[in-house]
Amino acid sequence: YLPDVAAESGGSVTVPLNVANVSGVLAFGVTITYDPTKLSFSSVTRGALVGQDWILVPNATVAGEIRLGSAGILTDLSGSGPIAIIEFQVLGQPGDVATLTLSDVLLNESAITPTRTQGSVNIVQDITKPVITLLGEGQLQFEASPAGSYLDAGASCQDAIDGDLSNDIVVSGDAVDLA
Repeated sequence: YLPDVAAESGGSVTVPLNVANVSGVLAFGVTITYDPTKLSFSSVTRGALVGQDWILVPNATVAGEIRLGSAGILTDLSGSGPIAIIEFQVLGQPGDVATLTLSDVLLNESAITPTRTQGSVNIVQDITKPVITLLGEGQLQFEASPAGSYLDAGASCQDAIDGDLSNDIVVSGDAVDLA
């Protein structure tokens, strides 16, 4: 199944293709259709449920359609979780909804009918500012001394649309020379 997700206009979005309660899956195939005026296919990678020995082959030569095929060499799929992560560029405008539709779903060369055949990308305008949280003590006081040093405890950053941005924080500025 494909979930409903939100994405910012002009940005990119990842959409997981999930399965629930499967066992003994040796291969799968699926077609995903979408509105190419609102989304543009960028890439697909293996989901967490799929082992490294699995081959994942996308065919996106037709605008608005992705055909995925995958098979394992040594291991089968069992459990619940993402089997593929699909990345799109968001072309639509805030307020648009891009419907994602599953069809031609095959597991082990047998057609199945998924319980949920549609997901969506709700295109939004990100007007909520990220929240930056300084780590360490709230207030520090140091006496100027050439013998001491200070190590910044860092910060974390969360955004409602983009998620965890902590690795994107850039610390800058000149060191104070006390000599």
